[in-house]
Amino acid sequence: MGILYPFCTNNEFVKNTNSVSVGARSFLFRRVGLATNGVCVFGALTSVSALFYFYQKEGTQMKKAVLLITALVLSIALCACGKSKDTTPPTITMTTTSFTIDYGCEFDITDYAEYINISDDKDGNIDVSKLGTDEKIDTSIEGTHTVKYYVRDSAGNIGTIDISITVLPKTMTYDSYTEEEQKMYLAIARGVSGIEEWVKNPSSIHWIGFGYNTELDVAVYYFSATNGFGAQVDSYGAYEPSTRIADVDDNYDIAYRDADFYVTFDELQTFIDLYNAHLEE
Repeated sequence: MGILYPFCTNNEFVKNTNSVSVGARSFLFRRVGLATNGVCVFGALTSVSALFYFYQKEGTQMKKAVLLITALVLSIALCACGKSKDTTPPTITMTTTSFTIDYGCEFDITDYAEYINISDDKDGNIDVSKLGTDEKIDTSIEGTHTVKYYVRDSAGNIGTIDISITVLPKTMTYDSYTEEEQKMYLAIARGVSGIEEWVKNPSSIHWIGFGYNTELDVAVYYFSATNGFGAQVDSYGAYEPSTRIADVDDNYDIAYRDADFYVTFDELQTFIDLYNAHLEE
């Protein structure tokens, strides 16, 4: 029976053994030499030594072959333990992290690929198309939004970066209004002059509110003006688009309160300016 010396470096590595065991020893030393971890080398050699002892004792060629293959697999697997796990996330760098877009426009991070670089210590450069986000960017809301983007490398490590997206105020035109809105705004605007004709001192009018009652299909108004005694009093009025007749009566207070569309003086003035510009086109 041969006696094995796991750390021999000469031909006495296996005493009293045959050529098969010596050949296996030489090959295994070459394989084990690839390991970078000393503990792995020791483990591999110890396992192989025990296997050689067993198959020399049994003495059959078949068992020798099976054990030889098993020893080779064990040595390779054990030596692989010296490899370290990748735990470093990819790095995202940008020349700018602030972006500006128009109101209502879709934001796509890949449109700004020239400003972005993604690198990983194992995977190298990563394409910008791999960037993702779980946050919805609502470009119908003006102002600055902060959004977190992320990217994964092949090991599953995640790198992140925060960017700022500024949505510009909505640019209004006459066509920005729906047909129904255009109809209501026009009725309210045209009724203003009719209401002024009813008031003895139009310059005294202070507009409080404008609206449209879709059930009655009339524009309605809430305002104050001086009466015949010089006192400033509140009053209500209405304008019917189909007849183009305006009227002032306190009984219109209910129609005004039941209106389902209201606008401010500034909103009405904006519409009038856009409507006039539309007519000049």
